[in-house]
Amino acid sequence: MKAEKAKVNREFKDGMFRTLFNDKEKMLELYNAVSEKQMGEEALENIETLTIETPLYIGSRNDLAFSINGKSMFFCEQQSTKSGNIALRMASYFGKTLDMMFGSEIYGTRKVMMPAPVFYVFYLGKPDAPEVETFRLSDHYKENAPENSIEVVVKVYNICYSENKEILKRSKTLREYSLFISYVNENLDKGMDLEDAVAAAVKRAKKEDILVDFLNKYAVEVEGMLKGITVEEYGEVMKREGFDDGKAAGEASKALEIAKAMKDENIDVETIAKVSGLSKEKIETL
Repeated sequence: MKAEKAKVNREFKDGMFRTLFNDKEKMLELYNAVSEKQMGEEALENIETLTIETPLYIGSRNDLAFSINGKSMFFCEQQSTKSGNIALRMASYFGKTLDMMFGSEIYGTRKVMMPAPVFYVFYLGKPDAPEVETFRLSDHYKENAPENSIEVVVKVYNICYSENKEILKRSKTLREYSLFISYVNENLDKGMDLEDAVAAAVKRAKKEDILVDFLNKYAVEVEGMLKGITVEEYGEVMKREGFDDGKAAGEASKALEIAKAMKDENIDVETIAKVSGLSKEKIETL
């Protein structure tokens, strides 16, 4: 029996990584794992979540973003495979985050200050792939960038499970997440379908004291977390439907998508109309 292939749907489910680290203690643990600045528990009260949640950016939600002690903005994404567009994606998240943080303030005369941003991606690569790589936005430029250009530098960690990986030694939660995913993949390689592969992995993990608290709380949802639409799949769907070509039909479809997402979040019709440009009557039919 072949492993079940993830089905494409438009509803972004919170993935396992995103849910696992959606906690200030876990955010601090991850920050300390990749940062030269080791912060103690006193930093917990100064962590502010910046992860993109708004339906205005449907299809562009990042996995994890937060500021810590007002000195650093941490942007992080977990991927099943390594994408060549990592730096572009992070630049997009950063721009949207600035928009959410400051809004119209950036058009004022007063100089706005912000924490310095840092960017990380964790992906489940092959065992022999480099443990750490660096991706740059300037790698996408068609010619050498002038001085007054922009740069985004992303550190990319391969978290495919190995006892020797330094990053996994520095974060217990990340190590156990990587190990759990390896159990799921082992089961899929044996010919199990996804449901059985996840169930067996959950049972094994609990027996070995891996992610026990998380699995006790979310065991039923884990399969959905692992088969939710990926960013790459979402991009392909949007491309097929004209979301990225700027044509009128694509823009109209995007407005409907945004309006429906906002309506699902119980946002009032007047606000949806202002944002999407659709009539109240049209919104009511969604």
